[in-house]
Amino acid sequence: MLLSAAKSLIALLAASALLTACGGGHGSSAPPPVGGLTLDAGEGGVTLTWTAVTGVDYWAYTGQSTTICKNCGNNANNWNSLPGAQSRGWSTPMSSPYFFTGNTIQSNLNNNVVYSFIMDGRINGGPGGEATPAVSAAPRLNGERWFSNGDPLGKGGVNGLAFGPKFNSTTNTFDLTGTYLGLGTGGLKYQSANGLTWTPITSDPDTTNWKSATYAFPGTIIQKFIGVGAGGSVVYSNDLVTFKSSTSGSQDLNAVATSFNTVVAVGNNGTILRTGDGLTWYAAASVPSTANLYAVTYAALPSGGLWIAVGAGGVMFVSTDASTWSSVSSGTTQDLKGISALVNTSYPQGIYSPLVAPLYSYSVVAVGNAGAVTQTSDGVTWTAQSLGKANLNAIVASTLQVPTNQFMVVGDSGKAYTSPDGLSWTARTTTSTENLVGLIRGYNNQYLAWAANGTTTYSK
Repeated sequence: MLLSAAKSLIALLAASALLTACGGGHGSSAPPPVGGLTLDAGEGGVTLTWTAVTGVDYWAYTGQSTTICKNCGNNANNWNSLPGAQSRGWSTPMSSPYFFTGNTIQSNLNNNVVYSFIMDGRINGGPGGEATPAVSAAPRLNGERWFSNGDPLGKGGVNGLAFGPKFNSTTNTFDLTGTYLGLGTGGLKYQSANGLTWTPITSDPDTTNWKSATYAFPGTIIQKFIGVGAGGSVVYSNDLVTFKSSTSGSQDLNAVATSFNTVVAVGNNGTILRTGDGLTWYAAASVPSTANLYAVTYAALPSGGLWIAVGAGGVMFVSTDASTWSSVSSGTTQDLKGISALVNTSYPQGIYSPLVAPLYSYSVVAVGNAGAVTQTSDGVTWTAQSLGKANLNAIVASTLQVPTNQFMVVGDSGKAYTSPDGLSWTARTTTSTENLVGLIRGYNNQYLAWAANGTTTYSK
């Protein structure tokens, strides 16, 4: 009953927003794109490709079914009668290729569920014309398919990447899509819209060895890119045009991470700094030791939010406020180089519903030298294992995927692994044999890994 009500509500909202889909505009209808739609399934969405005609606006429709039709009355496959019914083009123009993902009700399409798509065309807000033949695809977690990037990330030396929307000073708003910022040795700065083609950023003279970057305070009015590096250096920008830098202490800062309202940077000799705005930084009130710290994350756990920092010799510190830190046993003595956290949500039949409370499961994983992996579900008890002998250098987690999120890990000799829980792992074959030193999830939910020489490999 609840699922039926949710389905009817979503369909009603969609239909109300699309009253002009069948007519009523001042323009005219247009034929569907020649050749129809081509689909490429990805993580939490599907990339649509079509041949556009200048002056024609295209609308796409989807629903959870093996086929779909438009304005076909009581047909069970009428697009706005299907579970997960959505459309695009009526509020923001579409251009090919277009990554069709979730909406404000659900941020991603359901993975491992078949969606069918059709597209029609209109001119100057006129009625939609005939639709393309229906085509279908099932989104799925990335990691199985990897591709080489023909345009390397500069000449090498990039140590940190961040991904988020830039501020547009002309419209006084943030972009709807994200941009990559790359920071590296000797003041290197690059940007990219898709992680494949990179453009150097020319700013004030900069020779700092930048070591890490994050997109801080996401979704807030103060969201911005923040980088940290040698000698306590900090840099920030919200538009990737103007960069402002400062110094917080004298120790090298090796990693930086964000929650909704706090950013934490960690570095050599047990250095831990925090900020609530990216401008003013405060040293931790207490740190258990002076071990070098190489990675930090904010984790959602059953007991609440927890900051976790890891580093040399398997050292691990935890804090609920980013100020007072305590030591826990990581279960390994290997240097830990990366850490990430995920939350999985389980719905009946794996289908999202706003009227059904999901079941939650939590996991945090740290990775490091000699294949070291250690995992926890509560932040207190950690279980260590080994994934071969290659050093594991970076880890990220997907977010808001239904029905399951995953960890992605990369390391030396192009090694990569995925896991839904941090306990069971699947080896993946990348296109690289280099030592992969970094990893990020960004454009269209793709995973981008890079080596010290600037070569990259990505999964979509």
